[in-house]
Amino acid sequence: MGKLLFIGHRGTNVDADENTIDAFEKVIDYGADYIELDVRLSKNKKIFVIHNPKVDETTDGFGYIKDLGSTEIKKFKSYNFKQKIPTFEEVITKFKNKTKFIIDHKERNLTPLILIILKKQNLLNGSLICSANFKDLQLAKQKYENCKICYVVYRKKRLFDILNSIKNKTFPFKIDMLSLSYNLASKEINKICKENDILTLAWGFRYIKTDPLDVIKEM
Repeated sequence: MGKLLFIGHRGTNVDADENTIDAFEKVIDYGADYIELDVRLSKNKKIFVIHNPKVDETTDGFGYIKDLGSTEIKKFKSYNFKQKIPTFEEVITKFKNKTKFIIDHKERNLTPLILIILKKQNLLNGSLICSANFKDLQLAKQKYENCKICYVVYRKKRLFDILNSIKNKTFPFKIDMLSLSYNLASKEINKICKENDILTLAWGFRYIKTDPLDVIKEM
């Protein structure tokens, strides 16, 4: 097993609510190499850090992010620790000198806006553009050839199609990281990724009954 990176997935949900400033501060204090955050667009085209499409699933607010203005969204508080939903710019401005970022696009057509903000903050080299959508990732590479890409893959067939293309040198752009559910990750997958200079991010370990570290060691 190679070197492990410490990635704060949505920050942390231990003594904090995920995807909040407090969650990111805590996981950075724990020593995270990266923080992973989810982004969505409000009605007035502001980018907010939130995983689910509806605010009522994690806060005291109600409605879809896409149907709400930023003034409304900023009034809502998370259920457990009463934290605000931060904007993307707030998060990267606060933590840009403390960690690196994996920015998971939870909807289409966010890539151009994200790239503009990252370029403005001089963070293109310290961030990974993360998406399950091929076209969004391809667009990022077309706009900034050197930006780093994290491809989220949910299905086994798609994963092996991608890996075969990479091995055959036919995939159209460089992937820097693959984001996979733990049940797709394996020694074989890690070997192929390592041979092609690709990091692997495995997630979903909280849903298994055994010790996650035991499963990770087997990879």
